[in-house]
Amino acid sequence: MRVSSSLKDVAARAGVSARTVSNVVNGSARVSAQTRQRVQEAIDELGYRPNLAARNLRAGRTGVIGLAIPELHSPYFGELAQPAGRRGSPHGHGRWSSTRRTGTRRRSGGC
Repeated sequence: MRVSSSLKDVAARAGVSARTVSNVVNGSARVSAQTRQRVQEAIDELGYRPNLAARNLRAGRTGVIGLAIPELHSPYFGELAQPAGRRGSPHGHGRWSSTRRTGTRRRSGGC
């Protein structure tokens, strides 16, 4: 099993600070083309992928809409749940649905 690389690993490989790597990953214009290329090469070599859970934790948002309804298969509640998915999807939000009766939980990808 391969251990994933961290932002600090990329910074060490590229010879830059972790903040510079963050700027490259987030598309900041404050990085020179030469440095951006060096960081991108280190990212590619190490197979670095941003940790989205850590990013969301730091930002204070999850990008998930929670929806608790008594019965998802009921036409009424199904109709009630659909707009949440349609409204969140263009913004990249996922949706968690939970029914009280069974305690079943489902995660829908881009709503």
